[in-house]
Amino acid sequence: MPSYLAPDVYVEEIDSGNKPIEGVSTSVTGMVGVTQRGPSSGLPQLVTSFNEFRQIYGSYFDFGPTFAGHNTLPFSVDGFFTNLGSLLCISRVLPPGASTASIASAGGMTTRPTQDTSLTALLSNLIGPATLRGIHVGTQVMLRMTKNGVVTDSAVLSASAVNRGTGVVTLSANLVSIFETTFTTIVTDVNGIDAAGKITVLASRRRCGHLLRLGAGPARRLRKSFCRPHSLSCAPARSKNMTAHNLIFAVLAVWRLTHLLTTEDGPFDIVARLRRLSGSSFFGKLLDCFYCLSLWVAAPFALLSQRAWQDRLLLWLALSGAAILLNRLADTIAPDRPVYFEAPPLNSAPETTKEQS
Repeated sequence: MPSYLAPDVYVEEIDSGNKPIEGVSTSVTGMVGVTQRGPSSGLPQLVTSFNEFRQIYGSYFDFGPTFAGHNTLPFSVDGFFTNLGSLLCISRVLPPGASTASIASAGGMTTRPTQDTSLTALLSNLIGPATLRGIHVGTQVMLRMTKNGVVTDSAVLSASAVNRGTGVVTLSANLVSIFETTFTTIVTDVNGIDAAGKITVLASRRRCGHLLRLGAGPARRLRKSFCRPHSLSCAPARSKNMTAHNLIFAVLAVWRLTHLLTTEDGPFDIVARLRRLSGSSFFGKLLDCFYCLSLWVAAPFALLSQRAWQDRLLLWLALSGAAILLNRLADTIAPDRPVYFEAPPLNSAPETTKEQS
């Protein structure tokens, strides 16, 4: 219909024939239905893809026979965008008597980090949980990484600062291991929070054997230990994980001490005098054998580095073997000069013989 901007007399030509049905664009559509979650009041929400719909309203769901026939909205949305739809307005409806979903946690809240932790200075005490809900200054936090069957736990630390703008939590001490996002969970001592995110209940006295396990597979056993009230601190239930750099330091220390006692004279010739005083006794023979002495030197390192006896035994033999290999490598690169060598003869005039004619 034309638009007239001023009063006047106008002539319109109207086609007297049958008008064809004009196509109407279906790229903009509205849908109303039941979803898993999302806003249920206000204006309809505009979404431009099925992934955006899932982020706001959730995906396919099955709430039992009560909602039979009312769970088709996600399928309709998926079909709309599959058939090249572009703009969709969603309005969520709720059944009478619907209430906010709730869950009762048992022994602490868990979440995941959004990025790997770092050992770099000024960054080793920072973590980025996926949610800060229930985390405040003073909340106790423990990180656990399960990768390739190996479980690595951090110490129980408290949150000294919480930046809700960046989502970064500053811990009371530095982390000594790198915790990868894919394999790590964050456990707190929070056991209940309200709608505003404030802590209402802390984790009560509980057995923490379900958190700290020994071994792997269905036959793994649990160590019975109890946490203090409102705390994650509990008796250790598994062997400590030795980091790679600590293992390297231990190998170097075993090799250095063993090499000092068997080969070097030491400061003020103390070690050389000790070897002379030992003579041919048991200790004298021990100080002359690098292989034997490395076992004795490695024993305290393995004893202090692990809690489980089977781990101590393996680490004891591993440290001794690594020190022996390192000593062989050092001898190959820079072999010791021989203690005895024979000097070449002095230069003298060569003897000459005259032929008798």
